[in-house]
Formats: sequence, C-alpha cells, structure tokens
Amino acid sequence: MQALEDCAFTHIARDYAYVQAPQLCVFKQILQQLCIHAGAVFMAGEQYGDEVRVIDIPGVSMELCGGTHVTRTGQIGAFKILSEGGIASGVRRLEAVAGPAAVDHMNTLDSVVRAIGQPLKAKNEELPARVTGMVLHMHAG
Repeated sequence: MQALEDCAFTHIARDYAYVQAPQLCVFKQILQQLCIHAGAVFMAGEQYGDEVRVIDIPGVSMELCGGTHVTRTGQIGAFKILSEGGIASGVRRLEAVAGPAAVDHMNTLDSVVRAIGQPLKAKNEELPARVTGMVLHMHAG
C-alpha cells in the first residue's frame, strides 16, 4: 500500500487542476450513463443518482464523484490509506482519509506507537523486533 500512497502523493503534489473534457462538463451535473459511456470509473454497489459529477485528471483518472470539494489536487493535502480490499474480480477498493483527517489519523497512530514503546524503552523503529521477540518468548515458555 505504500506504493499506492506514494503515487497518490505524487499526483497531489503536482497540484493538477480538474479540467473540462471535450465530451464531459466536469463539475457539472451530467447523466450517469453518459459518464460510463465516456469511460468514467464507477464502483458497482455505490449509490449514484441519475445525475453525477465527473472528476477528470487527464492521464491519471476519470471517475464518477460522490463528493470531492477541491478544484486542484494540491488542496487535498495529507493522504493516508486506511484499508483496501477486493470488491470484484480485478477491482480493489481503497478507503483513505485526506487533509486534516489524515493528519489526525497519523497523530493517533503516533500516540499509540509511543504508548507501546515507552514501557519497552524502545524507539519506534525497534518496536516490531521487540514485540516479535516478546511474543516468541511467551510461546516458547
């Protein structure tokens, strides 16, 4: 998932503006079937109305949109994937947080790691080996 986050961050940092595709009115309400016919990605099982917005970042992605509120990718800010899973054959769904919610999530994770490391007197990067060693010791004894 790190590679996906790195890729997302690259596109966020490039600060793409959403552009109007010739056959689509980006950020305007258009018919869902027109979007699908034009090649926009949509997720089966998601609830879309008869009219949807399309976000098109040329060469990166064109998708039906349920609620983005930015006009440039740079406005997204921090980005962190929370989970991923298969939803259909060859289709993965990512759930992520962005902006202040991503910062809050990362701060929470940092607090948890520090709380675990403090009684072990271990640095964050030492924790996986320390915890693994403790688990192996408990199973051996």
